[in-house]
Amino acid sequence: MNQLDTTSEPARERALIVDDLRVNRAMLRALIQHESAGIIVDEAANAPGALRLLAQKDYDVVLLDLNLGDSGDGLHVLRAIRCSPRFTTTPVILVSSREPDDSFIASALRDGADDYVSRPVDARLLAARVANARRIRQRYVSLRNDTISALSRVGESEEQLQAAANAQKALLPKVPVATPTMTATAAMLPLDAVSGDAYDVSTSPSGIVSMVILDVTGHGNGAGFVAASVLAAVRQGLQLEVPLSYLFTSIESQVLGGYNEQPMPVALAVARFDPRSGQLEFANAGMPSGMFIDSHGERRAMVSTAPPVGMIPGRLPRRDVVSVPDTAVLMMASDGLSGPLGTGDGLDDLWPRIQSFACAEALSRSDSSLVEALVREHLWSYGARPNDDATLVVGAFTRPKNQPGARR
Repeated sequence: MNQLDTTSEPARERALIVDDLRVNRAMLRALIQHESAGIIVDEAANAPGALRLLAQKDYDVVLLDLNLGDSGDGLHVLRAIRCSPRFTTTPVILVSSREPDDSFIASALRDGADDYVSRPVDARLLAARVANARRIRQRYVSLRNDTISALSRVGESEEQLQAAANAQKALLPKVPVATPTMTATAAMLPLDAVSGDAYDVSTSPSGIVSMVILDVTGHGNGAGFVAASVLAAVRQGLQLEVPLSYLFTSIESQVLGGYNEQPMPVALAVARFDPRSGQLEFANAGMPSGMFIDSHGERRAMVSTAPPVGMIPGRLPRRDVVSVPDTAVLMMASDGLSGPLGTGDGLDDLWPRIQSFACAEALSRSDSSLVEALVREHLWSYGARPNDDATLVVGAFTRPKNQPGARR
């Protein structure tokens, strides 16, 4: 029904049969009640009678004869039904002995009919069409009620979500970040006001620079809280320059192990660059492969972990170490950018949009709005919604020229 039913029988469906012949109404009633014994069936023999009933009651389906004798054409009733906001989505099935032709059927459908059957009526066909119309109507009612329920909660939670979103945004570093040995920028597009994605770019007291990206399963305040907790623990560990294996173990035990209930799955990848040795270390637990591109344009996937599984108790993350000869770019992405929305390895599908090492290096120094535009364009190309969640971090690492092994 188009409005919430406030009668004494809110759960029962109601059908209206409009036909000027009693025998036809009896046959249609028998058909409908055979299909659903609990349905209430009302009858009208003419257009005025039909309009009176429609003014008084809501209906889930209307079976309408096109030839209503002296009371007027059935199309008049159809147009009256469709002019009423209460019946804009009520299924109307036309039933008539009138010889159908394409132009007449097209006119009836334009006026709002949902279906058409001609006499002599095939009982099985009409029963199937009535059942289908009722099924579509029930789905609409269910969807409408869910929407009403969701909208009623928006006002209650909007303030809390916005506060949580502001707190989450405040945790992210201001980008681009520039140090003597690294430039980096990032963009995060959350699915909701609060998401389980986060990133970080930092430098330790001795000059070791790091990039972090994480993804907590789910969205909303819960996922945002877990992401903030993990990010804070990772920052502390990187500032203390602990081994990455120890960092992941401590996060697993101290952060994720502190939940009484089953924690949300967390995927995490950390890249750490030591300019003194020129080595870039990459540890990955469940995130897509990182993309490493050197100054010659050669690229390689860093520790692919497909399918992503996140952090698993007792299992250390995959680890990879590469040497940065002079300058290299590392791209790290959440699963929304791993191939066509989560399939495939690493950033292979995004790389052609960046085109070259020089372009990737320039991206690391760019404003985050440019990175965000690139992410959105990539998501759109695969038919994703404009606000599907995805995060991209791009960093260029430079080995000081006075270090051993650096090219001059």
